[in-house]
Parts: sequence; structure tokens; C-alpha cells
Amino acid sequence: MKKIPFILIVFLTLFLISGCQKEDVYNPKEKIQSIFDYTISSKSPYISFLYEEEKISKAVFYDQTIFEFEYNEDDQVSAIYSYYGNKPYGYVTMTYLDKKLSKVEYYDNSNVVFQKDTFYRNDGQIYGYKSYLAAKRSKDYETITQNSRLFQTYMHVQNPKSVKAITADVKSGFVLISQTNVTYTKGNVTQLETVYQNGFTVLSNFTYDSEKNPLYGLPFAFMDHMNFPSAPISSYCKNNFISASYCEYYVSPCDATVENFELVYQNNDYPSQIYSNINYETVLRWQFNYIE
Repeated sequence: MKKIPFILIVFLTLFLISGCQKEDVYNPKEKIQSIFDYTISSKSPYISFLYEEEKISKAVFYDQTIFEFEYNEDDQVSAIYSYYGNKPYGYVTMTYLDKKLSKVEYYDNSNVVFQKDTFYRNDGQIYGYKSYLAAKRSKDYETITQNSRLFQTYMHVQNPKSVKAITADVKSGFVLISQTNVTYTKGNVTQLETVYQNGFTVLSNFTYDSEKNPLYGLPFAFMDHMNFPSAPISSYCKNNFISASYCEYYVSPCDATVENFELVYQNNDYPSQIYSNINYETVLRWQFNYIE
């Protein structure tokens, strides 16, 4: 029997390992224990994480809001249930196709879908997503989003006037609210362009360092409401953002507001502190604490 060269064995092993890696799964070597947002408080965490069987079971916010995570057989978050104290106020379900996120549905406390998002991917990367609103719920949209942390999100809080105008003549079903186009460079999202039905456009651009992102793989629906510059897509970026620009317009792009970041790393190669620099002033913005 012929011997297989050692280098070929190594190559095959690496290929099999890489082929077995699961998509959209949060599994870093260093698990986040808490995140401080210094614009809110320097004494208590903005969010703390609880783990069971190596997976996040709960996310507890500074204002007593709690998210509980449910997983599928592939260790992907399939649902997030929201509570304020002990009172439930809605939940999100996530559907995967070939272990990649394909749909997110948002339910209010009456178990009725009021919004859903569909995702388009190429080689595992999200290159676009569309947001649809349940036409029958348009009158309640402003109340639903304002009264729930889970729905006060980067992507899902639309202009209430625009929502009513778009859905005024729709009697049933879902209506397209917006489409977001995503541009990648070397495994990181470098541009988000969200175009609404009335032509209003939001354009954001990002640059990154070459270090590991501790948020990589966290569920989209969780990151969606976080106030990181590139949320919710930051969980799909391998590295950490070092600048973000933002502008909104109807006809042509305007002069963007640019924010720069300085990151401090600890021995595990993950960021521990993030400083923000805007208008020539540098302040400590976030702090990441890890489980020892």
C-alpha cells in the first residue's frame, strides 16, 4: 500500500476541520462576561452575559431588561425571548438555511408577527437584506417599537410617518419597507447602504484593524439593537472597527460624520477598551470584560 505524504495528511485534516465548522455560531476562545458603555454608566455594566453548557443563556441589561436564548441542534440561536423584570414583551425567531441565517421574524406580546427580514448571501457572507412590515400592524408600529428594547434597533425602527404612508392602501400581507446592501472587504463589512421605499437613504462606511473581534458569531437579532457603530453586522466581521462614517440623504450623499476609535488589547488578543474620537475629543467609550 502506498504511503500518503505527511503534508497531504495535514492538508486533508485542515480541509475536513474547516469544512465542519458551523456557520453563524458564537464560539470564541475568550467568552465575554460583560460590556460597559461609559455614556450610560461607568459603575455598572451595560450588559452582562450568563452561560450554560458553554453557550449564552441570558443577557441582562442595566435597566432590568432580560433576553433569554434558545438554541437549535446546530448550537445556533433560534429564538430570543424578551422580559422587563418578569413581564414578557415579545420575541424573535431566526431561521437558518444550510446553517446560515436566512430569515428573522419579530413578534409582539400577542404572538403576532409584525416585521420580518430576509437575507441574501454569497459564499456565506450577507450581501443584502430586506425588511418587511405586516400591513395590518402599521398603525401599532410606533407603539410596538418605542415600548420594547428588543425592537428599538439599528435596522427595525423606521420612520413612523413613512410606515403609515407606505401601508395606507395595503389591506393584508407584508409590504417592503427597506433594502440594505452590504459591501465586504477581507471578511469585514465596509459599507452599509439602506434604501427606504420613499427614497430616503442611510449610508455608513467602516474601517478595521487586523485583530480578533470578540463579537464575531453573536446572533444578528441580538446585535441588531446594540449601539456599536456597525451593529448588527458587526457580529459578521472578523476584525474590530477603527472608524465609522454616517450620512443620510434623499438625492445625493452628504458630508459624512466620521468617528474614529482607538482599541486597547489584553494578552488574549481581544480588545479590552475602546476609545472614541469625535470632534477632536477622545473618551473611553466601551470596556469588554472576559470570563477568566
